[in-house]
Amino acid sequence: LKPRLKNSPVSDWKLIGPDKVPLDSDTNPTGIGRINCIAFHPTNPNIMYTGSPSGGFWKTNDGGTSWATTSDNLPAIGISDIVINPENPNIIYIATGDGDAFDTYSIGILKSTDAGNTFNTTGLSYTTSEKRIMRKLLINPLKPDTLIVATSTGILLSHDAGLNWN
Repeated sequence: LKPRLKNSPVSDWKLIGPDKVPLDSDTNPTGIGRINCIAFHPTNPNIMYTGSPSGGFWKTNDGGTSWATTSDNLPAIGISDIVINPENPNIIYIATGDGDAFDTYSIGILKSTDAGNTFNTTGLSYTTSEKRIMRKLLINPLKPDTLIVATSTGILLSHDAGLNWN
């Protein structure tokens, strides 16, 4: 097993923006977005991924200074969770939709084999009209072809890297 990182009492978080909350026509705060999940590359601390309820999948290669998305052309851009294969970090799975506030419905689990540049469907696919929700996606660190996802229809398991789900 890999050693777990310990919590540190010292941090160096810095606000990088935005710091002004947009207002609607009645001058009520509209919010500036939220993040559903964050995942860290297992060996490169400069690479991180985030998923938002209706803003998609985002990646940074420079420790968070700049971010880019590759999910603008997906049928649904909500992301509930992200997991990375610890043996091959180019393999990334995303649970689509917003499992928290139901801003977007799921289209299933998507898989990338090129570090998040492109995504393809897995054996767990929906249409947004099915109104499915995904909340949590897990990968077995000792057997990374094994995935577990919590959905609005139950807990599903794959032993073959997302090809089949039970």
